[in-house]
Amino acid sequence: MYKRIFAAAASLSFLLATGYNAAASEQFDLKFQSTYASNQIQTTQVLNPWTEKVKELSGGSIVINTFPMNAIVKIDEAHHALQEGLIDLTIMGSPAPKEAPYMFMAALPGAVKGPRHGSLYSKKLYETVPEFKNEIDRYGVPFGFYSPANTVIVSVNTPIRSLADLKGKRVLVPLAADSKMIEAWGGIPVMITPPDAYVGLQRGMGECMFTPIPM
Repeated sequence: MYKRIFAAAASLSFLLATGYNAAASEQFDLKFQSTYASNQIQTTQVLNPWTEKVKELSGGSIVINTFPMNAIVKIDEAHHALQEGLIDLTIMGSPAPKEAPYMFMAALPGAVKGPRHGSLYSKKLYETVPEFKNEIDRYGVPFGFYSPANTVIVSVNTPIRSLADLKGKRVLVPLAADSKMIEAWGGIPVMITPPDAYVGLQRGMGECMFTPIPM
């Protein structure tokens, strides 16, 4: 047996990390725990087509089995599960700023102009900023980079036309890194898991939501 590890990290608060064990037969069956439900658009229109494409391009030698969030381990235990071999791929939210201040650079408002720029920006940070690289390398796996769509604010009853409108508002945030920005803008961050964000908004847990689109 030998261990091959591949990882992809997401700027703007997402990390796609992988690490899998493979036998010499070159047949890989990988467990991918997502952060989304099976029927969400990211699963049906992004992850599922991607796993099928990987299987096609590998001639069927790489099969990625996708599991919804928390199906195998809790989302905040994903990086440990990856290192221990319980899962092979996962999408992890960026750590809180106090835990990894340099990794948080990629999530700062205005730092990137879109998904493609965000991917290249994070890669450049890894190559040129030693502190950024060290924070990622401590996970024990190499990383590649991607960005989700631009982050937006979705409100229910009160329009949010400027950051000043967030003052005193309860804002649902799926990622710890985002909570600090909401606090800085005068809002009250309410942590919630990505699959529960829209339901939480409907049930009044928050007055608006800060999230990448689509969610």
